[in-house]
Amino acid sequence: MQKAIDDLELSYNEVELESYSMFISGFLIDPKEEVKHYNLKSLLLAIFLLSKSSQKEKAAALFDIYDEHCDRKLTRDEIRAMLISAIEVVFSYSEKLLDNNEGMIQMHHEIVTAKV
Repeated sequence: MQKAIDDLELSYNEVELESYSMFISGFLIDPKEEVKHYNLKSLLLAIFLLSKSSQKEKAAALFDIYDEHCDRKLTRDEIRAMLISAIEVVFSYSEKLLDNNEGMIQMHHEIVTAKV
């Protein structure tokens, strides 16, 4: 990760680097693997959801990410993948906002795994 940041020639402090590392680690496909692979679609989805863009701009950007055939149409599977990613991203970060109420945490996990 340090090499990637150095290659971009970005300036940062230790707190910013730690925050970035915590954020990006949420998108690891398998944290146990030596070579790190990230779910880039989910990462881009999170970035667009957190951006200051308008809802219309966010929707257009997300449409482009999930339009795998570049035919300006989303298939049922592409829409499903986008919605599941959105649910997973929102819930993975909302979990950090929960207090230590076991009932709330359990309900949260049930919703995430059900992918309603």
